[in-house]
Amino acid sequence: MQKAFEEEAGKFPDLSLSILYFSQEKIPTDRLFRKPNHQIMLLQYYGQLDDTDDAAMHLYNNMQTSNFAMAGLRGCQFSCYGLLEGEPTAHFIRMAQRAANLFSEKECERIKTQAIADFTSNLPPSTTGKPISCINANRLAIWLNHLLHHLARTHPRYLMEAKVGVDPYAASLSAIDAMLAKAKRKAPAPQAIDTRRYRVALSFPGEHRPFVCAIAEHLKNELGNDSVFGTPSSNAATQQ
Repeated sequence: MQKAFEEEAGKFPDLSLSILYFSQEKIPTDRLFRKPNHQIMLLQYYGQLDDTDDAAMHLYNNMQTSNFAMAGLRGCQFSCYGLLEGEPTAHFIRMAQRAANLFSEKECERIKTQAIADFTSNLPPSTTGKPISCINANRLAIWLNHLLHHLARTHPRYLMEAKVGVDPYAASLSAIDAMLAKAKRKAPAPQAIDTRRYRVALSFPGEHRPFVCAIAEHLKNELGNDSVFGTPSSNAATQQ
């Protein structure tokens, strides 16, 4: 997958990625899109929900009357869209969806939560209400949110319209690098018993082994397997 994105980026494709924000007050109408193009909703920010019944009912009514597949949640303060423009649009979409399919469901949820956190961190602080957001679970949206997170330090994202300054194939490479780095992380090598630090050490006479074994299992469940020294069921048990 990494090699495929590198090859496409090396061709300097005529493909661009823009981030568009639509609000209740402003919906751009004078934007001319290059063809072919594809626009996809990435996330929506509904606003802050207070504890009143009216606010909850208003949100419920908006949910009931929304066409989520076509326009997302009604009544949102901001709707964030990704816009791909250029001849390779369809090809990039296929590659992005294939790349996102490598994520587990757990990882997809992490990316969605991360995208919402990225957005809400740019909002002014508020002491009232709970922020309500929703995010597109489409694999193309997952991939775009993933690569935008890794570009956030060098490319502005939270403007009414921001064009990412690199082509989407090249932008995807940093996202792939992050995936590979995570996959290569190894668990720490087991430590020698004389250098390992324990939180609990058990010492017991042999006739009390069944009783102490139950205590040891409880401690391991609470503190972790590597936190208990002298477990009765192991060869490391110490006896007096």
